[in-house]
Amino acid sequence: MGLVRRCAGKPLFRPRAGFPWAARLREGRARASTKTPGVWLLLPPFTFVATVSAIGYAGARAVLVDIEPDYFTMDPRKLEAAITPRTKAIIPVHLYGQSADM
Repeated sequence: MGLVRRCAGKPLFRPRAGFPWAARLREGRARASTKTPGVWLLLPPFTFVATVSAIGYAGARAVLVDIEPDYFTMDPRKLEAAITPRTKAIIPVHLYGQSADM
Protein backbone atom coordinates (compact mmCIF):
# COMPACT_ATOMS: atom_id res chain seq x y z
CA MET A 1 0.00 0.00 0.00
CA GLY A 2 2.94 2.35 0.40
CA LEU A 3 3.22 5.17 2.90
CA VAL A 4 -0.02 6.93 1.94
CA ARG A 5 -3.07 4.76 2.44
CA ARG A 6 -5.85 5.41 -0.01
CA CYS A 7 -9.58 4.92 0.06
CA ALA A 8 -11.39 4.97 -3.29
CA GLY A 9 -8.27 6.46 -4.88
CA LYS A 10 -8.09 9.41 -2.44
CA PRO A 11 -5.56 9.84 0.39
CA LEU A 12 -6.94 9.33 3.87
CA PHE A 13 -7.24 12.07 6.49
CA ARG A 14 -3.61 12.67 7.53
CA PRO A 15 -2.12 13.51 4.13
CA ARG A 16 -5.09 15.66 3.08
CA ALA A 17 -5.17 17.66 6.31
CA GLY A 18 -1.40 18.16 6.40
CA PHE A 19 -0.93 16.77 9.92
CA PRO A 20 2.35 15.00 10.73
CA TRP A 21 0.34 12.19 12.37
CA ALA A 22 -3.25 11.13 12.83
CA ALA A 23 -5.05 8.15 14.31
CA ARG A 24 -7.79 6.37 12.44
CA LEU A 25 -10.44 4.66 14.56
CA ARG A 26 -12.39 1.67 13.37
CA GLU A 27 -14.16 -1.07 15.27
CA GLY A 28 -12.71 0.03 18.60
CA ARG A 29 -9.08 -0.09 17.48
CA ALA A 30 -6.73 2.67 16.39
CA ARG A 31 -4.10 2.47 13.73
CA ALA A 32 -1.51 5.19 13.47
CA SER A 33 -0.29 6.39 10.12
CA THR A 34 3.02 7.11 11.87
CA LYS A 35 4.04 6.37 15.43
CA THR A 36 4.09 9.30 17.81
CA PRO A 37 6.69 8.76 20.54
CA GLY A 38 7.01 11.57 23.03
CA VAL A 39 3.56 13.01 22.29
CA TRP A 40 1.29 13.54 25.30
CA LEU A 41 -2.49 13.85 25.17
CA LEU A 42 -4.36 15.08 28.24
CA LEU A 43 -7.74 13.62 29.21
CA PRO A 44 -9.76 12.88 32.34
CA PRO A 45 -9.62 9.40 33.90
CA PHE A 46 -13.43 9.28 34.05
CA THR A 47 -13.90 8.16 30.43
CA PHE A 48 -14.41 5.03 28.37
CA VAL A 49 -11.37 2.76 28.21
CA ALA A 50 -11.26 2.88 24.38
CA THR A 51 -10.34 6.56 24.53
CA VAL A 52 -7.14 5.77 26.43
CA SER A 53 -6.48 2.62 24.39
CA ALA A 54 -6.61 4.53 21.10
CA ILE A 55 -3.93 6.89 22.34
CA GLY A 56 -1.71 3.96 23.29
CA TYR A 57 -2.25 2.23 19.93
CA ALA A 58 -1.13 5.43 18.21
CA GLY A 59 2.13 5.33 20.17
CA ALA A 60 1.38 8.45 22.22
CA ARG A 61 1.11 8.78 26.00
CA ALA A 62 -2.21 9.38 27.75
CA VAL A 63 -1.80 11.76 30.69
CA LEU A 64 -4.79 11.56 33.03
CA VAL A 65 -5.85 14.86 34.62
CA ASP A 66 -7.95 14.72 37.79
CA ILE A 67 -11.66 15.58 37.68
CA GLU A 68 -13.92 18.03 39.46
CA PRO A 69 -15.78 15.97 42.07
CA ASP A 70 -19.08 17.81 41.54
CA TYR A 71 -19.27 17.36 37.75
CA PHE A 72 -16.91 14.43 36.96
CA THR A 73 -15.33 16.48 34.15
CA MET A 74 -11.69 17.58 33.87
CA ASP A 75 -10.60 20.12 36.49
CA PRO A 76 -9.37 23.24 34.59
CA ARG A 77 -6.86 24.19 37.32
CA LYS A 78 -5.26 20.75 37.27
CA LEU A 79 -5.34 20.77 33.48
CA GLU A 80 -3.27 23.97 33.33
CA ALA A 81 -0.71 22.43 35.68
CA ALA A 82 -0.46 19.30 33.51
CA ILE A 83 0.36 21.11 30.24
CA THR A 84 4.00 20.70 29.18
CA PRO A 85 5.94 21.25 25.94
CA ARG A 86 5.21 17.60 25.06
CA THR A 87 1.44 18.18 25.24
CA LYS A 88 -0.02 18.08 21.74
CA ALA A 89 -3.76 17.77 22.45
CA ILE A 90 -6.40 17.97 25.15
CA ILE A 91 -9.33 15.58 24.95
CA PRO A 92 -12.21 16.93 27.05
CA VAL A 93 -14.91 14.43 27.93
CA HIS A 94 -18.42 15.82 28.30
CA LEU A 95 -20.32 13.58 30.67
CA TYR A 96 -23.93 13.03 31.77
CA GLY A 97 -25.14 16.12 29.88
CA GLN A 98 -22.56 18.36 31.51
CA SER A 99 -19.99 20.05 29.33
CA ALA A 100 -16.38 20.09 30.43
CA ASP A 101 -15.24 23.57 31.51
CA MET A 102 -13.12 24.59 28.56
